[in-house]
Amino acid sequence: MLSRLYADNFRRLVYFELTLGRIVLLLGPNGAGKSRLFDLLGRLRRLVVDRARIDDCFTCADLTAWETCCACASRARPSA
Repeated sequence: MLSRLYADNFRRLVYFELTLGRIVLLLGPNGAGKSRLFDLLGRLRRLVVDRARIDDCFTCADLTAWETCCACASRARPSA
């Protein structure tokens, strides 16, 4: 059973930590990140249960807007 979830730099979940108990209730206004959390859980499930590649589950597009990954940065550079 999953007891703790930590995410950093995933679709604006920055330094996000959630301790899970038997019952978890998610409340919050629109845009608070509830759907992002379910998206993250779905991707983790694909990674663990379906044995998907991490690059297929988490892409550079999932990074928080002000963060970039090295692969995306190199692709964005114009070639000389």
